[in-house]
Amino acid sequence: MLPHLTPVPIDEYFDKWVNLYKTNISVTTRMHYEYTSRAIRTFFGSKPLQEITRYDYQMFINEFGSNKAKETVEKVNTHIRACVKDAVDEQIIHRDFTRNAKITFTTLAKKPDEKYLH
Repeated sequence: MLPHLTPVPIDEYFDKWVNLYKTNISVTTRMHYEYTSRAIRTFFGSKPLQEITRYDYQMFINEFGSNKAKETVEKVNTHIRACVKDAVDEQIIHRDFTRNAKITFTTLAKKPDEKYLH
């Protein structure tokens, strides 16, 4: 199979990927993926996957994590990493730009009793 030469916007690819591979998920999980999608759009817009570098991705993680808890940053990173791995498998991109990204966060996680409405 030949390498994918047509630019593939990250926001569109992520949304299509979620709709294709994440069909049998709970409403809450769906909301988590939508949250990740919004984070991608906010930082990257429609930048092609082929143009995103490890540096760009680390900048995203640093900026995103500047006011988030570790758990939130890890969840978003996990979603994007899975999506990017599939893009590599499909030869849309040659390198996994999420590899070895350092998780940055500033906010401490909420205590279990603060997470839920009573």
